[in-house]
Amino acid sequence: LKINDLEFFDNTSNYRLNMLDLRWKNTCNFACIYCGPDLSSAWASELNLPQHIKEDALQQSLDYIYSNLHTVEHIYLAGGEPLLIKENIVLLKKIREINPNVEIRINTNLSIINNEIYNLLKQFKNVHWTVSVDGVGKEFEYVRYGGVWDQFINNLQQLRQDFEKINFNSTWCIMTAYGVLDCIEFLQNLGFHENSFIVNPLDNPKVWHVGNLPDSELTLLRNKIQSKLNLSNPAYCLYNSLSLMLNYISTPVEKDLNATFKNLKNIDIRRKIDSSKIFKELY
Repeated sequence: LKINDLEFFDNTSNYRLNMLDLRWKNTCNFACIYCGPDLSSAWASELNLPQHIKEDALQQSLDYIYSNLHTVEHIYLAGGEPLLIKENIVLLKKIREINPNVEIRINTNLSIINNEIYNLLKQFKNVHWTVSVDGVGKEFEYVRYGGVWDQFINNLQQLRQDFEKINFNSTWCIMTAYGVLDCIEFLQNLGFHENSFIVNPLDNPKVWHVGNLPDSELTLLRNKIQSKLNLSNPAYCLYNSLSLMLNYISTPVEKDLNATFKNLKNIDIRRKIDSSKIFKELY
Protein backbone atom coordinates (compact mmCIF):
# COMPACT_ATOMS: atom_id res chain seq x y z
CA LEU A 1 0.00 0.00 0.00
CA LYS A 2 1.07 3.55 -0.71
CA ILE A 3 0.90 6.33 1.87
CA ASN A 4 -2.10 7.84 0.10
CA ASP A 5 -3.89 4.50 0.37
CA LEU A 6 -3.29 4.41 4.11
CA GLU A 7 -4.61 7.95 4.50
CA PHE A 8 -7.84 6.79 2.87
CA PHE A 9 -8.52 4.54 5.85
CA ASP A 10 -8.02 7.39 8.33
CA ASN A 11 -10.96 9.36 6.96
CA THR A 12 -14.32 8.07 8.19
CA SER A 13 -16.11 9.99 5.46
CA ASN A 14 -14.80 7.37 3.01
CA TYR A 15 -16.97 4.70 4.62
CA ARG A 16 -20.59 3.71 4.80
CA LEU A 17 -21.46 2.02 8.07
CA ASN A 18 -23.32 -1.22 7.20
CA MET A 19 -22.77 -3.56 10.13
CA LEU A 20 -22.14 -3.12 13.85
CA ASP A 21 -20.53 -5.75 16.08
CA LEU A 22 -20.93 -4.20 19.53
CA ARG A 23 -19.30 -5.43 22.74
CA TRP A 24 -19.28 -2.18 24.69
CA LYS A 25 -18.12 -3.61 28.01
CA ASN A 26 -17.44 -6.87 29.81
CA THR A 27 -20.53 -6.41 32.03
CA CYS A 28 -21.78 -9.92 32.78
CA ASN A 29 -23.44 -11.78 35.64
CA PHE A 30 -21.89 -15.13 34.66
CA ALA A 31 -18.35 -16.42 35.22
CA CYS A 32 -18.35 -19.32 32.76
CA ILE A 33 -15.56 -21.75 33.44
CA TYR A 34 -13.92 -21.24 30.04
CA CYS A 35 -14.26 -17.44 30.09
CA GLY A 36 -12.20 -14.78 31.89
CA PRO A 37 -12.10 -11.22 33.22
CA ASP A 38 -11.70 -9.58 29.80
CA LEU A 39 -15.18 -10.75 28.78
CA SER A 40 -16.85 -11.06 32.18
CA SER A 41 -17.08 -8.53 34.99
CA ALA A 42 -18.20 -11.41 37.25
CA TRP A 43 -14.85 -13.12 36.58
CA ALA A 44 -13.01 -9.87 37.24
CA SER A 45 -14.86 -9.44 40.53
CA GLU A 46 -14.14 -13.01 41.59
CA LEU A 47 -10.42 -12.50 40.93
CA ASN A 48 -10.44 -9.00 42.49
CA LEU A 49 -9.18 -7.42 39.28
CA PRO A 50 -9.76 -3.69 38.69
CA GLN A 51 -11.95 -2.61 35.78
CA HIS A 52 -10.60 0.02 33.41
CA ILE A 53 -13.03 1.56 30.93
CA LYS A 54 -11.72 4.23 28.58
CA GLU A 55 -14.78 6.45 28.73
CA ASP A 56 -13.45 8.94 26.16
CA ALA A 57 -12.85 6.22 23.58
CA LEU A 58 -16.26 4.72 24.34
CA GLN A 59 -17.96 8.07 23.85
CA GLN A 60 -16.16 8.65 20.54
CA SER A 61 -17.42 5.29 19.30
CA LEU A 62 -20.94 6.10 20.46
CA ASP A 63 -20.93 9.48 18.75
CA TYR A 64 -19.73 8.01 15.45
CA ILE A 65 -22.28 5.19 15.56
CA TYR A 66 -25.19 7.45 16.50
CA SER A 67 -24.44 9.78 13.60
CA ASN A 68 -24.44 6.89 11.12
CA LEU A 69 -27.32 4.70 12.26
CA HIS A 70 -29.33 5.51 9.15
CA THR A 71 -26.99 3.40 6.98
CA VAL A 72 -26.74 0.38 9.29
CA GLU A 73 -28.29 -2.86 8.01
CA HIS A 74 -27.19 -5.36 10.66
CA ILE A 75 -26.40 -5.07 14.39
CA TYR A 76 -24.77 -7.80 16.46
CA LEU A 77 -24.97 -7.34 20.23
CA ALA A 78 -22.63 -9.37 22.41
CA GLY A 79 -20.59 -8.74 25.53
CA GLY A 80 -20.33 -9.48 28.33
CA GLU A 81 -24.05 -9.96 28.54
CA PRO A 82 -25.77 -7.54 26.14
CA LEU A 83 -29.06 -7.56 28.06
CA LEU A 84 -27.18 -5.98 30.97
CA ILE A 85 -25.09 -3.41 29.09
CA LYS A 86 -26.80 -0.04 29.56
CA GLU A 87 -25.34 1.47 26.35
CA ASN A 88 -27.68 -0.82 24.44
CA ILE A 89 -30.71 1.01 25.85
CA VAL A 90 -29.82 4.30 24.16
CA LEU A 91 -28.68 2.51 21.01
CA LEU A 92 -31.96 0.64 20.59
CA LYS A 93 -34.05 3.72 21.27
CA LYS A 94 -32.17 5.66 18.62
CA ILE A 95 -32.23 2.88 16.05
CA ARG A 96 -35.97 2.41 16.66
CA GLU A 97 -36.53 6.02 15.59
CA ILE A 98 -34.02 6.21 12.76
CA ASN A 99 -33.83 2.72 11.25
CA PRO A 100 -36.48 0.36 12.74
CA ASN A 101 -36.15 -2.30 10.01
CA VAL A 102 -32.53 -3.09 10.85
CA GLU A 103 -31.64 -6.74 11.47
CA ILE A 104 -30.55 -7.35 15.06
CA ARG A 105 -28.74 -10.44 16.31
CA ILE A 106 -28.16 -10.80 20.04
CA ASN A 107 -25.91 -13.33 21.78
CA THR A 108 -27.14 -13.87 25.33
CA ASN A 109 -26.92 -16.13 28.36
CA LEU A 110 -30.68 -15.53 28.73
CA SER A 111 -30.42 -15.14 32.50
CA ILE A 112 -32.39 -11.90 32.69
CA ILE A 113 -35.30 -10.97 30.43
CA ASN A 114 -38.23 -8.57 30.64
CA ASN A 115 -35.90 -5.72 31.48
CA GLU A 116 -35.75 -2.49 29.45
CA ILE A 117 -33.39 -3.85 26.80
CA TYR A 118 -35.48 -6.98 26.24
CA ASN A 119 -38.67 -4.94 25.98
CA LEU A 120 -37.04 -2.61 23.47
CA LEU A 121 -36.02 -5.59 21.33
CA LYS A 122 -39.65 -6.72 21.25
CA GLN A 123 -40.42 -3.56 19.29
CA PHE A 124 -38.29 -4.65 16.31
CA LYS A 125 -39.50 -6.98 13.56
CA ASN A 126 -36.21 -8.70 12.71
CA VAL A 127 -34.46 -9.97 15.85
CA HIS A 128 -32.43 -13.19 15.86
CA TRP A 129 -31.42 -14.67 19.21
CA THR A 130 -28.32 -16.79 19.80
CA VAL A 131 -28.62 -18.41 23.22
CA SER A 132 -25.49 -19.75 24.94
CA VAL A 133 -26.02 -23.09 26.69
CA ASP A 134 -23.70 -26.10 27.08
CA GLY A 135 -25.28 -28.53 29.52
CA VAL A 136 -28.30 -29.48 31.58
CA GLY A 137 -29.11 -28.98 35.26
CA LYS A 138 -26.18 -28.89 37.68
CA GLU A 139 -23.66 -29.23 34.83
CA PHE A 140 -25.11 -26.08 33.28
CA GLU A 141 -24.89 -24.25 36.60
CA TYR A 142 -21.26 -25.27 37.17
CA VAL A 143 -19.91 -24.55 33.70
CA ARG A 144 -21.95 -21.37 33.29
CA TYR A 145 -21.42 -20.22 36.86
CA GLY A 146 -24.03 -17.71 37.92
CA GLY A 147 -26.76 -19.39 35.92
CA VAL A 148 -29.79 -21.17 37.36
CA TRP A 149 -31.11 -23.99 35.19
CA ASP A 150 -34.79 -23.66 36.09
CA GLN A 151 -34.68 -19.91 35.48
CA PHE A 152 -32.99 -20.50 32.13
CA ILE A 153 -35.78 -22.85 31.03
CA ASN A 154 -38.47 -20.41 32.16
CA ASN A 155 -36.79 -17.60 30.24
CA LEU A 156 -36.41 -19.78 27.17
CA GLN A 157 -40.12 -20.55 27.16
CA GLN A 158 -40.87 -16.84 27.42
CA LEU A 159 -38.44 -16.11 24.59
CA ARG A 160 -40.28 -18.59 22.34
CA GLN A 161 -43.51 -16.75 22.96
CA ASP A 162 -42.02 -13.36 22.10
CA PHE A 163 -39.67 -14.20 19.19
CA GLU A 164 -39.45 -16.69 16.33
CA LYS A 165 -35.74 -16.76 15.43
CA ILE A 166 -33.78 -18.65 18.09
CA ASN A 167 -30.64 -20.74 17.82
CA PHE A 168 -28.17 -22.16 20.35
CA ASN A 169 -24.43 -21.75 20.66
CA SER A 170 -22.55 -24.31 22.78
CA THR A 171 -18.93 -24.37 23.84
CA TRP A 172 -17.67 -27.93 24.02
CA CYS A 173 -15.15 -28.61 26.78
CA ILE A 174 -14.07 -31.56 28.90
CA MET A 175 -16.74 -30.90 31.55
CA THR A 176 -19.47 -31.04 28.89
CA ALA A 177 -17.94 -33.83 26.82
CA TYR A 178 -21.25 -35.70 26.95
CA GLY A 179 -23.28 -32.86 28.43
CA VAL A 180 -23.43 -30.92 25.18
CA LEU A 181 -25.09 -33.90 23.50
CA ASP A 182 -27.53 -34.23 26.41
CA CYS A 183 -28.31 -30.52 26.15
CA ILE A 184 -29.00 -30.71 22.42
CA GLU A 185 -31.28 -33.73 22.92
CA PHE A 186 -33.13 -31.92 25.71
CA LEU A 187 -33.72 -28.85 23.53
CA GLN A 188 -34.77 -30.98 20.57
CA ASN A 189 -37.35 -32.64 22.82
CA LEU A 190 -38.68 -29.15 23.53
CA GLY A 191 -39.27 -28.81 19.80
CA PHE A 192 -36.22 -26.91 18.58
CA HIS A 193 -35.11 -27.80 15.06
CA GLU A 194 -31.74 -29.46 14.34
CA ASN A 195 -30.77 -26.43 12.32
CA SER A 196 -30.77 -24.46 15.60
CA PHE A 197 -27.54 -25.88 17.05
CA ILE A 198 -23.95 -24.75 16.68
CA VAL A 199 -21.19 -26.37 18.76
CA ASN A 200 -17.77 -24.76 19.10
CA PRO A 201 -15.01 -27.06 20.42
CA LEU A 202 -12.78 -25.28 22.94
CA ASP A 203 -9.07 -25.11 22.18
CA ASN A 204 -7.90 -22.84 24.99
CA PRO A 205 -7.23 -23.02 27.82
CA LYS A 206 -5.80 -26.48 27.14
CA VAL A 207 -6.85 -27.83 30.55
CA TRP A 208 -10.48 -27.79 29.35
CA HIS A 209 -9.75 -29.50 26.01
CA VAL A 210 -11.92 -32.60 25.48
CA GLY A 211 -8.83 -34.40 24.17
CA ASN A 212 -7.50 -34.65 27.73
CA LEU A 213 -9.85 -37.59 28.25
CA PRO A 214 -8.27 -41.07 28.09
CA ASP A 215 -8.27 -42.61 24.63
CA SER A 216 -10.71 -45.32 25.73
CA GLU A 217 -13.19 -42.64 26.81
CA LEU A 218 -12.69 -40.69 23.59
CA THR A 219 -13.59 -43.84 21.67
CA LEU A 220 -16.89 -44.13 23.57
CA LEU A 221 -17.54 -40.43 23.02
CA ARG A 222 -16.74 -40.71 19.34
CA ASN A 223 -19.21 -43.58 18.97
CA LYS A 224 -21.95 -41.58 20.67
CA ILE A 225 -21.34 -38.58 18.40
CA GLN A 226 -21.31 -40.83 15.34
CA SER A 227 -24.64 -42.37 16.36
CA LYS A 228 -26.24 -38.94 16.60
CA LEU A 229 -24.59 -37.89 13.35
CA ASN A 230 -26.13 -40.88 11.57
CA LEU A 231 -29.58 -39.60 12.55
CA SER A 232 -28.93 -36.01 11.52
CA ASN A 233 -29.72 -34.24 8.26
CA PRO A 234 -26.56 -33.13 6.38
CA ALA A 235 -28.37 -29.97 5.33
CA TYR A 236 -28.53 -28.58 8.87
CA CYS A 237 -26.20 -26.96 11.39
CA LEU A 238 -26.33 -29.85 13.87
CA TYR A 239 -24.84 -32.24 11.32
CA ASN A 240 -22.00 -29.80 10.62
CA SER A 241 -21.34 -29.36 14.34
CA LEU A 242 -21.26 -33.09 15.01
CA SER A 243 -18.87 -33.59 12.09
CA LEU A 244 -16.62 -30.87 13.50
CA MET A 245 -16.68 -32.53 16.91
CA LEU A 246 -15.61 -35.86 15.41
CA ASN A 247 -12.70 -34.25 13.59
CA TYR A 248 -11.77 -32.34 16.72
CA ILE A 249 -11.34 -35.37 18.98
CA SER A 250 -9.59 -37.30 16.21
CA THR A 251 -6.71 -34.81 16.35
CA PRO A 252 -4.15 -35.90 18.99
CA VAL A 253 -3.35 -33.49 21.82
CA GLU A 254 -0.83 -33.59 24.64
CA LYS A 255 -2.93 -34.85 27.53
CA ASP A 256 -2.68 -33.38 31.01
CA LEU A 257 -5.71 -34.53 32.96
CA ASN A 258 -3.92 -33.78 36.23
CA ALA A 259 -3.85 -30.10 35.26
CA THR A 260 -7.57 -30.29 34.53
CA PHE A 261 -8.32 -31.61 38.02
CA LYS A 262 -5.95 -29.09 39.60
CA ASN A 263 -7.80 -26.20 37.95
CA LEU A 264 -11.16 -27.66 38.93
CA LYS A 265 -9.96 -27.91 42.54
CA ASN A 266 -8.89 -24.27 42.56
CA ILE A 267 -12.27 -23.18 41.19
CA ASP A 268 -14.11 -25.44 43.65
CA ILE A 269 -12.28 -23.92 46.60
CA ARG A 270 -12.91 -20.36 45.44
CA ARG A 271 -16.59 -20.96 44.66
CA LYS A 272 -17.26 -23.48 47.44
CA ILE A 273 -18.51 -26.15 45.02
CA ASP A 274 -17.62 -29.84 44.66
CA SER A 275 -17.18 -30.59 40.96
CA SER A 276 -16.63 -34.30 41.68
CA LYS A 277 -20.29 -34.61 42.68
CA ILE A 278 -21.42 -32.98 39.43
CA PHE A 279 -19.05 -34.55 36.88
CA LYS A 280 -18.93 -38.07 38.29
CA GLU A 281 -18.06 -39.69 34.96
CA LEU A 282 -15.12 -37.34 34.48
CA TYR A 283 -13.72 -38.13 37.91
